[in-house]
Order: sequence, then C-alpha cells, then structure tokens
Amino acid sequence: MARRTLTVVAVARLKPPPTGRDEHWDATLPGFGLRITANGKRSWVLMTRLRGELLRYTIGAYPAIGLATARDLAKQALHLVAEGKDPRDERKRRAEQRVGTFAHVATAFLERGARQKAGTRWVSEQTRIIHREVLPRWGTRPIDKITRRDVIELLDEIAERGAPVQANRTLAVIRRLFTWAVSHDLAPGSPCVRLERPGGKERARERVLTTNELRALWIAWNVAGIAPPGTRPKLGLIFGVYFKTLLLTAQRRGEVAAMRWSDLNFDGGLWTIPVSKAGHAQEVPLAPTVVALLRSLPQQEECPYVFSTNGRTPVSGFSKAAATITTASKVTGWRSNDLRRSAATHMATLGISKETIRRVLGHSETDVTSVYVRHAWIPEKRVALEKWAGFVEELRRKE
Repeated sequence: MARRTLTVVAVARLKPPPTGRDEHWDATLPGFGLRITANGKRSWVLMTRLRGELLRYTIGAYPAIGLATARDLAKQALHLVAEGKDPRDERKRRAEQRVGTFAHVATAFLERGARQKAGTRWVSEQTRIIHREVLPRWGTRPIDKITRRDVIELLDEIAERGAPVQANRTLAVIRRLFTWAVSHDLAPGSPCVRLERPGGKERARERVLTTNELRALWIAWNVAGIAPPGTRPKLGLIFGVYFKTLLLTAQRRGEVAAMRWSDLNFDGGLWTIPVSKAGHAQEVPLAPTVVALLRSLPQQEECPYVFSTNGRTPVSGFSKAAATITTASKVTGWRSNDLRRSAATHMATLGISKETIRRVLGHSETDVTSVYVRHAWIPEKRVALEKWAGFVEELRRKE
C-alpha cells in the first residue's frame, strides 16, 4: 500500500481514476487516507483493526472537511479503537444526542422563549398549543423523522374538528419551532416550508364594546357579580380587579395576568412590563383609579404575582370567568382582547392622537428612527390613560 505525506497542495492536485476508485494513504498517520472515485467524489477514510477484524471507517467528505480536521478526527477514532470501541457506534450515539426527540427539542424551544419573553401571553399560548396539539402525537419521535405529510395530517385533523383558526395557530407554532431547531443544529430541516394555512386567511376581530356594554360589564365585575356560587369571595375580587385593570390599562391579557408586585411603583404610578410581546420593556402609567384597585388586592405570602388564585402561578381560567360575567352582564360575544381594542377606539374618540394610542398599546416600531429615538412617551401616555380612566369613571356614575 503506497504511502505519501498528504499536504493541502498535494490533496488538491490529486486526480480521479479512469474507473473504480483510488486510495491515497498518508505516510505520517498510518491507516489515514483519501479515497477518490471515478466520478470525482472524495472522502477521508481510516483503515485499521478492531479486535482483530479489519475496520474501514469513513471520516467525512472532502473539501467539506479539511486535511487538518480530518487528521484530527482520524486520531480520535484511533484512540477509540485502542480502547476497544467502534468509532461508528460513537458517531451514531452523538448523532442521536444531537437530533433528539421532538419532545426534547420542544422543551428547549419553550425554555428559550420563557427566558426571553417571561410573563407574556406568547409563552402560555405556545406552551398550550405544543402540549395539547403536538406532543401527544410526536413527542417520542426523532425530530428528523417528522415529515411534511405528518404536519399536513395533523393540521387537517385540527381543521376537520371545526377549529380552522386553531389549525392556523398550530402551523405557526410548528413552523417557528422548526426554524429555531434548524438554526440551533437540532433538526436537519423544516417540514413546514411553503405550507399554506389550513384555515385560510383570517379576518381580524373587530368587536368594539359600546359605552352601555362597558357599563354593564363593570357592574358584573364587582365582587358579588362575578363570584360563582360556592366559590371563595377572593376569587371574585381577583377577577373583578383583573378585568378592570385590563380595560383601564389597555394592555394584553397575558401581560396583565403576569403582573408582579415588584414591577409596580405605586408612589410613581407606574407599571413596568419587563418584556412585552413586542420584545422590549413597556412602561405603563397607572391612573389613580388603577392604583386604588391594585392596592385593594391582598398580597399572598411568597407569591410574586398580583393576580393569582392559587398563590403560585398567574391567574388563569379566563373563559369560565368570562362565561359567568356574560350571564351577569347580558353582554354577549365579548372576549378579553376586545377590552384592549375598545379602550383604544374610545381613546381616539376622546381626541387622543393615534401615535399616543400606539405607544399606550406597546406596538412594535419598525422604522429606522425608532433605533435612535428613546423617548418613553410616559407623560403623553399618562395623560391618555388618566383621561380614559376619567371617561370610564363617568360611565360608572351612570349606573
């Protein structure tokens, strides 16, 4: 077996054979060489003996793997052989660890989201969809075995049970998860490329509550109005203040639910959302009415959250509370997100500028100027929210 010292220049000059394949062995590292086939394919190889048997081990393709790296990988394989281990088994084990199951990758994806967007609705919504719709079906499967057909079948099943919007949301979450997994070398590719939303184009919800509806809801949010029979009065108090705060601050449902005592400055009348859905901190001025409402809530021992029914996690169970409120108020077809939209719409009728309303809502800024302009708009937002709270106070007086 002819040997020569393989160098970068020498390797680049090697020519494919007319037929079959040639193997060029390195004089400096026994058993290490470059295989070249007649069609020009080049691979680094190692030939040695493992427990008395001949072992041919393909290290990887050239030029994707350079000479120095290939020689180091060959040395590592020889060390494994010296310990009685097969480098092919070790490679398979590492590949399995790198790919992992869908459940493993999904957990890492959600943990990353929880770190970056802690306390936002993004985290709870992504978690809910993955745990409810996806993990029961794909949890134990290797992520690299999930195909485009698998995604289509899952989405079709969701849409066929009468939940086309949920199917759209599920596709968005799966697509986002795979994009993240590919960027972190946890999946070889995404099965969601060019998939269309199974539920079709969604129309934006346009429900704006009238002043009469807001008045009726406010009455129902009082403790006696929303505490279901047989429940603790504290439950009614928490949900009552929660929905009132949602309306008066015009913030997102998940962000209000995750409000922490440590984020509140009652003396300064300011609530700081550490990371909003827009991806940045949001400072929300609190009108005196809101400060009084929040002060009325008891601080539960060792619970960081302002709104909590169990003393450990943020308040949940919005649909059940909303159903009770609907019965008490006779206002039908409303959702918690409608309160935010209604607040913005009514603030516009009060003469508050569109730009200020956008700042109150905490919408993302996409223009280049936003990178340089760091004005927090706190004075303008405070005037707007206090004016809005005054408007709601006038509605209450008409009860």
